[in-house]
Amino acid sequence: MVKYAYRGSIMINFFNDFEHERPACRPWSLVPIVCVLVGLMTLVAIAFLAKYINKTKNKKLLNGIILIYGLLFLGLEIYHEINRYFVFGHYDFSSIPFQFCSIPIYLCLILPFIKSEKIRMPIFYYLGIYCMIAGIFPLLFGQGQLCRWGNIFDVIRSFVWHVLILQVSILSVVHAEIGKNIKKDYKYFLGAAAIFVGLTVIAQLVNVTLHYTGGINYKPTDGKPFKDVKNTPLFDPDVASCFYISPFFVSNMPVYSKIWLKFGWFANYIIYVISFSFLATIVYFLNSLIKYCMRKYAARRIQNKEATISSNQN
Repeated sequence: MVKYAYRGSIMINFFNDFEHERPACRPWSLVPIVCVLVGLMTLVAIAFLAKYINKTKNKKLLNGIILIYGLLFLGLEIYHEINRYFVFGHYDFSSIPFQFCSIPIYLCLILPFIKSEKIRMPIFYYLGIYCMIAGIFPLLFGQGQLCRWGNIFDVIRSFVWHVLILQVSILSVVHAEIGKNIKKDYKYFLGAAAIFVGLTVIAQLVNVTLHYTGGINYKPTDGKPFKDVKNTPLFDPDVASCFYISPFFVSNMPVYSKIWLKFGWFANYIIYVISFSFLATIVYFLNSLIKYCMRKYAARRIQNKEATISSNQN
């Protein structure tokens, strides 16, 4: 049964409608806008919370908050997997929880139990930099993907998920003081980049393993893989393509799909890693620039205050 509520031009679907592949709502309609605005407002509170943790040096509180985030991610993912199973009647391998946006599940669950700061800091840098990319881009530029689900609760789950990713990112950026001293902390950034590359390698191994273990990573309706005019396997909604970089199916991401078709999967994989690493570098240096401007502003305020006091005394 499908039930819709109409609010002007805004369509909201309250139940699953995968039969007609009708999305629950449109990008930048009421529900997405509310989710984004409320989510962005929470980031300020998260930043102040991270400042308080740094000031009090309360590591237990920090670990507890990160663990709560991990459990929230895990709960949302369990709901998503169960819901997809009952909708399709079988496990949907396209929803396998090892995507770029899924990694916070694992990192937030293991980070609180890691004692060594040499290991913790690169993870914080990954959460701060790469999760910022994973949170911002879907919310601002990928709402078509977030709104594609068949009921409004799945749409809200998608938006809440990416807002939580952003919250974890801000918490990590402020706590780890990312970009405060590039000469000293660049090694943590390189560690975060190594984590990202390692995750893409694991993703490819999962893709290859699933492909060669019974062909369970796609279920085309006609029994044949989806292909284009050049007989190239296309991305199917039911395929398992971790990080969307499978060597067997064209990426469903804009630009990367064209690269895959023209130059092949390996070139697409290399460009994917390089482009995301380049984007992460930009985010890293932007954090550094913001920190530098904040220090200059604080120093200027102190100078002005001292000059005012000196002038009043004279």
